[in-house]
Amino acid sequence: MNPSLLRHGVFPLLDAFNRTRIGQVLAFLEASQWRPYDELAELQRRKLRDALAWAGTSPTYREIWKTAPASRRASSVHPELDGLPIIDKEDLRSRLSEFPVPGYRGRVLRIQTSGSTGKPTVFLRSGEQESWFWALRYRMWEWAGWRFGEPYVAINLNVRTAWKKRLQDAFLGCTYLTYNVENIDSERIVRALEASGATHINAFGSTLLALAGFVEAHGVRAPRLRALTVTGDNLYQAQRDLIERAFGLQVTDYYGAGGEGVHLASQCERHDGYHVHMENAVVELITEGRSSRPGEVGRVVVTQLDNRAMPLVRYDLGDVATAADGRACACGRSLPIGIESLSGRACDLIRVPGGGVLLPQFFFIGAFKKLERVRSYQVVQEREDRITVRIVPEDGCDRPTSERNVREEIERATKGALGVDFAWVQAIELSGLGKLRPVISKLAAAPSNGAAR
Repeated sequence: MNPSLLRHGVFPLLDAFNRTRIGQVLAFLEASQWRPYDELAELQRRKLRDALAWAGTSPTYREIWKTAPASRRASSVHPELDGLPIIDKEDLRSRLSEFPVPGYRGRVLRIQTSGSTGKPTVFLRSGEQESWFWALRYRMWEWAGWRFGEPYVAINLNVRTAWKKRLQDAFLGCTYLTYNVENIDSERIVRALEASGATHINAFGSTLLALAGFVEAHGVRAPRLRALTVTGDNLYQAQRDLIERAFGLQVTDYYGAGGEGVHLASQCERHDGYHVHMENAVVELITEGRSSRPGEVGRVVVTQLDNRAMPLVRYDLGDVATAADGRACACGRSLPIGIESLSGRACDLIRVPGGGVLLPQFFFIGAFKKLERVRSYQVVQEREDRITVRIVPEDGCDRPTSERNVREEIERATKGALGVDFAWVQAIELSGLGKLRPVISKLAAAPSNGAAR
């Protein structure tokens, strides 16, 4: 579709239909990235003060701010946040009935996370935060080389069923492809890419890795593209090299939390660390109760600036990253480089005898999503024909039924080629980075032919 018609004609109609203002926010973001840093910092301070004042009307935050012990509090380079406690999913999960914040009357989106590091959680998102979420995504794609209005391909695990989403895909030039246990044909994906005329692919890092493995192993001619963006899991350098070799194009990574509805940071075309999106969030890295110094690894803590339905204030995402020095980037954008590298989302692929792989997302979106009364789990592979599933149960968990459901799902996905053992444990050890890794492969990292399942 003509970019001008899409931006000035179709997009306003979609925004009106969805009660969002993505088009307006995107126009603001395309300009704000070039504004002087001092202006962006002042904008962030003003929005932060407003966000904290609003969160202070919430019974949840009033109680947490008053009663949280010193061990949960941390200093901050942002005076407004200094000393406030850090919260996590459990704080919000147990108080979901107290949201939306009393007094909020706008649109509310109810989003359930996949539970990749434990139990699924429900988050509420305002229409305004939804606008910023999508506008930031489009801006990040533009950094990678995509041009607004050009056709693109989104590769995901779930089938798109909602008619509203499918209609939007048609208007926006999006070819939405599923690549999961029901659709393991990599050649089908390549053919669809060629037919779409897309200039851009957006996918999980592990999904794109599996597809690149197929392209290289079978000598397939990769579609002609201009942008590759990945999210959801980290890529080791060897895996990134494989993707870039297969597609002849640089991979651009961006970092966000889809359930929480916030994009934190992204690489630009220079690939020199991650710009933080300070117009919509305050991103902190915390080490030993203080702000991380450049080069230190810290826990990622985010404060939303535009979500009045269920604001997140000093919310621990459960990820870890290496702090950067806030330097300016050679790309010329004023948004600082706040994150040097992401450390806590390493991509592990589970091998299947015969050359296929199971993507990490398969386990927490497919095989484990419906488990009940399970606190957390971990999948470990030490040999190619077998995996061990470690499960931490809650009281009342039906262990035989849980084992049967997981085993049947994995046997179906692998046609019985992958054996499953179960270990019921009281706790699962965190990685050295302090995060639960749901999938660990102790085999070689690279898949043999990239046939994803």
